[in-house]
Amino acid sequence: PCIWYFTCLLIDATLLLFTMSLLLKGLDWFVDRTEIEELRHGEYGDPPRRRIWFLQLVVYAILLFTAKAFCLCILYRNADFFSTIAAFLLRPVMFHHRVELVFVMLIFPFITSIVNYWIIDQIIKA
Repeated sequence: PCIWYFTCLLIDATLLLFTMSLLLKGLDWFVDRTEIEELRHGEYGDPPRRRIWFLQLVVYAILLFTAKAFCLCILYRNADFFSTIAAFLLRPVMFHHRVELVFVMLIFPFITSIVNYWIIDQIIKA
């Protein structure tokens, strides 16, 4: 179970982050070409309007769902490959079950969440 949880976290920390970055850059490109200013992330009008914020939230949620679905398909088709990588990365702590549990459930998610949110925030903030 730890290997599969770690595998999903690893996919989120790498492939999902890369996919979301590409989708957000694609959205930037689309906004630049079509000049739909309401979709320019981080800009909500002056004064800020809830409608623009909500529209951007919906677009972000759609992009995130798309990226998650893509990652799920990749994970499903290559499950053995990804679980082998996860087992290799967890090998140093695999026989210390409490250490493995703390690493997989606390340390790794904490670090990857900080890095992921920081990178996505750098992309979407105005």
